Amino acid sequence: MVEVTQEDRLLVADILDEVSDLLDHTGIGQVADLIRDGEYDEHDCVVIATHHRIAAENAALERAAKVADELGGVRPKTADQEPFRAQHTRANTIATAIRALKGPADDPA
Repeated sequence: MVEVTQEDRLLVADILDEVSDLLDHTGIGQVADLIRDGEYDEHDCVVIATHHRIAAENAALERAAKVADELGGVRPKTADQEPFRAQHTRANTIATAIRALKGPADDPA
């Protein structure tokens, strides 16, 4: 189970409020209130929103890690390779650290 944030709850509750207004159905608004208050975190909508947020964060972290990977692969034009090895090692360490920040990638289903 992933950690649901208040932002996840607010996103889903706001969407449900809009649906409630469109359908003129108060029951949906009551569910939105329960979600907003954190009393209904297991609702599929909340879980799906949470997984989408985590997937977006993970994608951004992977893009950052790939930049670090690319920086580590840039070879200097000089004959001295020692600075390249140090730069490559630092870039790999940074890329590994960035990837370690990623959240769980399990399916919402």
